[in-house]
Amino acid sequence: MRWDDIIGHKRQIQVLRAGLEARRTPHAYLFVGEPGVGKGSVADVYTRALTCNEPDAAERPCGRCTSCRVPLDRHPDVITVTPDGSSIRIDQVRAVQRRLLFRPDLGRSLVVRIDPADALTEQAQNALLKSLEEPPAYVTFILLSHHLHALLSTIRSRCVKLRFGRVKVQDIAEALVERGYDVERAKALAALSFGRPGSLAESDAEDVLARRQRIVEWGERLLTDRCAVWYVGEAVDKERDLAQDHIDMLILWLRDVLLVRTGRQEAVTNQDLLDRLRQSARNASPSGLTEAIEALMQLKEHWNANANFRLALDVALIKAQRGLRSA
Repeated sequence: MRWDDIIGHKRQIQVLRAGLEARRTPHAYLFVGEPGVGKGSVADVYTRALTCNEPDAAERPCGRCTSCRVPLDRHPDVITVTPDGSSIRIDQVRAVQRRLLFRPDLGRSLVVRIDPADALTEQAQNALLKSLEEPPAYVTFILLSHHLHALLSTIRSRCVKLRFGRVKVQDIAEALVERGYDVERAKALAALSFGRPGSLAESDAEDVLARRQRIVEWGERLLTDRCAVWYVGEAVDKERDLAQDHIDMLILWLRDVLLVRTGRQEAVTNQDLLDRLRQSARNASPSGLTEAIEALMQLKEHWNANANFRLALDVALIKAQRGLRSA
């Protein structure tokens, strides 16, 4: 992978490349952003660039030198620290510190990647401080974090922070077309990524579309089946790690039904499902669809504050169905 392979994040890439070309690379970066936005892909390429032996910094990573040809997960100059169980412990940090005493074997730099840095215990973070303050000149740290304030302020202050937001859906769609997807499918997949291209990389495209099929069926059942609230609630609750994505997809589907119902089908995201959207639009009113979307949006807004997730989910689904069946 090279810089041009990354979807979005042009400003962050520009900052990283400018530092490489000026030979002013910080000793520690903190990449911050929610899972799937692509910060890991940027970290991969930046790691490659730091360890590349190409004399011209603008051409790094070259993809040709000895260092570039070694897979990152087997590279002797790349230390990747991940949780052992649910956390990254102090003994893992101590092991890294011992490795820092030795210069790189193949490349220009020794790169330490901690992913996710949020998993560092407080003891481990305190142990890491010394290395972040005075690392050897050949060492660069890359910390990846989903939640900035999960880290001690002393850790945050010793790193240069780069924030990664969601990528424009249009940019993701264009990248997918360049990679061989037809336009309609690229647009659908891009929309279903919700600005997180990494979520597509982690799943087969067909799996994403199959998941959409399930969510569409939920939406259709909410329109026609009084028992759907229980069925959909059970299905979402069983896959809590994907629950937010499921609700996002359901909102997107209902939004598309509303667009068709109000004669704006050219703005629909799921263009390949227009026939099903039209069928659903016949069974719902604009006000009812709006009420359903608002109920699910309210659930999203208070997601982390809901102590009883299943109860909050059921209440939101009941409100949504009440709106949908009010036509």
